[in-house]
Amino acid sequence: GALDPANGMFWNDEKGYVFVSVSGNSTTAPNNEFAYQIGGFTGEFAALQKKEFVFGGTQLILADKGNKTVNLIANAARFWHGAVKTAEYDQITEPSAMSKQMAINFGNGFAFVSIE
Repeated sequence: GALDPANGMFWNDEKGYVFVSVSGNSTTAPNNEFAYQIGGFTGEFAALQKKEFVFGGTQLILADKGNKTVNLIANAARFWHGAVKTAEYDQITEPSAMSKQMAINFGNGFAFVSIE
């Protein structure tokens, strides 16, 4: 699957999985490129985020063996909200204070859309 270590989404047993990997081009970044690997599941820089959503009055009812799809939208631009600037942080490849902040920023970019 997507988190298979062969796909570059696993650091090691201590640091764990990369939850989000983002790379691209930016004229403000040194060498015009940036790469972020956000993850880590333990310690002071753990990137895990718990989110709760209000379904706007819609009920989620799961009957026996019933399947429902909860549609969310993610605003990837939330990575760069706050102190994160590609000119200063063009490479983040392990758990750190900045990667934790990026995880918080990104986690705040999810919103409920619908239930099908």
